[in-house]
Amino acid sequence: MKKLLLIFSLSCMITIANAQWQHTSLDSNFIQSIITKGDTIFAGSLKNGVFRSLNNGGSWTMVNTGLPGTVVVYAFAIKDSTVFTGGYGGVYKSTDYGDNWTPAYTGMTNNGIWSMALRGNDIIAGTYGGGLYLSSNNGNNWDSINNGIANRCIMAINTKGDSIFAGTYGNVGSIFFSPNNGVNWDSVNNGMPPLIWIDAIARKGDTTFAGDRSCMGVFRTTNYGQSWTAVNTGLTIDAEYVNSLTLKDNYLFAGTGDGVFITTNNGNNWVAKNNGLPSYHIVRTIAINNKFIFAGLDSFGVWRLPLSELSAGFEEMNNHERNIAVYPNPATNHINIETSSEGIITISTIQGQLIKTTATSGSKTNVDVSALPCGVYIVEVRTEKGIGVKKFIKE
Repeated sequence: MKKLLLIFSLSCMITIANAQWQHTSLDSNFIQSIITKGDTIFAGSLKNGVFRSLNNGGSWTMVNTGLPGTVVVYAFAIKDSTVFTGGYGGVYKSTDYGDNWTPAYTGMTNNGIWSMALRGNDIIAGTYGGGLYLSSNNGNNWDSINNGIANRCIMAINTKGDSIFAGTYGNVGSIFFSPNNGVNWDSVNNGMPPLIWIDAIARKGDTTFAGDRSCMGVFRTTNYGQSWTAVNTGLTIDAEYVNSLTLKDNYLFAGTGDGVFITTNNGNNWVAKNNGLPSYHIVRTIAINNKFIFAGLDSFGVWRLPLSELSAGFEEMNNHERNIAVYPNPATNHINIETSSEGIITISTIQGQLIKTTATSGSKTNVDVSALPCGVYIVEVRTEKGIGVKKFIKE
């Protein structure tokens, strides 16, 4: 019974010690988007337009002069000193950090904006049902870039050099890739289920992550979308509803239907980071500057977490990982796994497929791997102190 209770508690709640979210003064708003520029933070809401903070969320001001009526703000982009916002009213821009907004959607035939991104001096906007548009002159006019992706609802955009990923929903084939700045698009969905909703994309080097809003979790590719692998170890069922993916150094943050989750090993496992958040914590958006992580929640406004506390929490986890040993390595028939705390051991392929799960047996656990095909495998040990990950080779 004790072992069953341990398994249940570890599988349902692993948190980072000492790190605590703080509620900013912007509350009772449904926050859809956040962007940072130094200590200045912009937050886009479902019904009340744009809010701005000049002091890292210490105080907020509504800045809607020039925006249409009750505007829904789904996306932001900042290019030099110009701020762009997008929603059901189209694209608007401000050259005075939100004090005044002017329309900036000439050339668009669809003004429902769901996503925005920068690519060098270009601005790219994704529409609700009208594909993608690109502006090379600071939003003065826009050109369609829809060869192969027309009439799609574009929920997420990620650019790197001339290559662009676009996440969509509503049709078979939900993620597209362009190697040439949007001139042509190809569906790249191998390994993903059909009819999913890609609401978030993040890239780290040659690795790309895509988050699904229809409860399929996070997918990863290292070959520009030619093949995808689900990487959901550690995510709860509700956390597989992914709204946002944001990178900071070696950390990848996911805003989910069950709060914030973090991975430091390219999605091989995830850790919940919800200390201080309300019990109902659907996180729609995450943004980061040099001092804080900001999370926008359904109906609960904007919350922030000091980066210094996050680092301290992961330092403890990393210390825990160094206390884990896996040997012999390479192995033929058995491996020994040594850890200082009771926990759950999982063995997965390098592609993330779960092979075996067992509980630790004292400080040293012997695991039979004789039936495994030759290759590289990942051992994960999850305890109350955190998660440790090691690789081993099966010969």
